[in-house]
Amino acid sequence: MPPGIKKSRNRKVVIELHLTYEMVYNINSKEFGDAYASYRDNINKKGTIDDMLIHVAHNVQLDGGPGSHVDSVGWVSVRGLVPDKYKDQYTGIDFKAAPSAPDIDIISNDYI
Repeated sequence: MPPGIKKSRNRKVVIELHLTYEMVYNINSKEFGDAYASYRDNINKKGTIDDMLIHVAHNVQLDGGPGSHVDSVGWVSVRGLVPDKYKDQYTGIDFKAAPSAPDIDIISNDYI
């Protein structure tokens, strides 16, 4: 155990992470139009395109797999990839790789 660390005390750290990704889409494509209609039918009846893009960004999984499913919207490609068996559910939205490493800040680091 490192010096100065008490064995019976837990710590909690709060980390703020800032990532920048590009989302590329064609607002006039059938895929994007279908995804937006599904979003408005199932998530937010008055939602704007920006609302849907925020919803997608919040729910997409960028774990290195080919694409990511976002409930009530469809499949989002990640670095140009969507699993073949889900191509019919493609949203027309592609997440491009982050141009740089994330900025990470420790907000607090305290004993609890």
